[in-house]
Amino acid sequence: MVANLLERLFPALAKGHYQVTSPKTKNYNCVAWSFGHTTTWWWPVPIHPDIVWPAGAPREVTVRAFREAFLIKGYAECLTESAETGFEKIALFAAPDGVPTHVARQLESGHWTSKLGRAEDIEHTLRDLVGEIYGSVVLVFKRAIPARVGEKLVLALIGGIGSGKSAVAAEFARHGAAVISGDQLGHEALQQPDIRAKVIAHFGPTIIESNGEINRRKLGAIVFADLAKLRELEKIVFPWIEKGMRDQIAAAQQNPAIRLIVVDAAVMLEAGWNKFCDKIVYIDAPREQRLARLSQQRGWTEKEVESRAQAQLPLDVKVTKADASIDNSGTPDALAPQITQLLNRWRIPVAFDGVISDNV
Repeated sequence: MVANLLERLFPALAKGHYQVTSPKTKNYNCVAWSFGHTTTWWWPVPIHPDIVWPAGAPREVTVRAFREAFLIKGYAECLTESAETGFEKIALFAAPDGVPTHVARQLESGHWTSKLGRAEDIEHTLRDLVGEIYGSVVLVFKRAIPARVGEKLVLALIGGIGSGKSAVAAEFARHGAAVISGDQLGHEALQQPDIRAKVIAHFGPTIIESNGEINRRKLGAIVFADLAKLRELEKIVFPWIEKGMRDQIAAAQQNPAIRLIVVDAAVMLEAGWNKFCDKIVYIDAPREQRLARLSQQRGWTEKEVESRAQAQLPLDVKVTKADASIDNSGTPDALAPQITQLLNRWRIPVAFDGVISDNV
């Protein structure tokens, strides 16, 4: 969408200062962009199968439905559109008949950012978009950015099996994050003598390797074929994993060299470990790509992947729990700018290649 077309659609843009900040894309819409997502469309009415909407919010295109959706996402109504230190804001536009039309998100500068339909993102002042197309601003919401005085922000990574959460975690680590791996804690749990003995007692000696270690793939085949057995295993190992997670977060909080903490756990939401985290980031990748990764990296069959996926929340539910999303369908190099943008949005001081930068 070229500038002169933008100014014809939104005449107020010609009078102010705005800039186009992205190429055209159909990958996300204004509501998704307001939540920091760039891989999905958010809308109350399922106009196509991949539409996302917060669970519990009304499925209708009304101000009431949008208000409920924003409340579910942790926002509260506020009286001013002016920037407030420590808060992020979004604004809902509606037509004269009350039908919601657009959502914009405030930037740290006090300007706003919008995704214009299937076209570009722009940076603008809020009143630039008031007019025939979007109507007027009817509600403004805000939510607190977690305080980081003496506390590092803790991010939870969620997504489908094989979405590449570990690769994303590694990229965060390059930016100075401490990464806490639920999978590594799970390995260590099975090496604890008392846990190892309980697991073998529950699931039999066939899961033991010749070296005495528990074969996780054999154990997985048993528990993912029977939900009751999976729950038995979780009761044995989850308390140890949770304590380890809590202890590692506490240690990272005390380490002055660490600016950010990232927790990568496959069952983050299912186990309730997101209670330790300030923000949730959803990692998105196509199913075919996820299956290919798991086949190459772990030798898993499609049946094995599906049995594990059935034990987790559906992806369309997971994405609604997230505060932002990262597209991991491309090359590793495509992750860096997305993560930098996310850290800038949340005003997180980071280290990159050994250099500390306070990006606020």
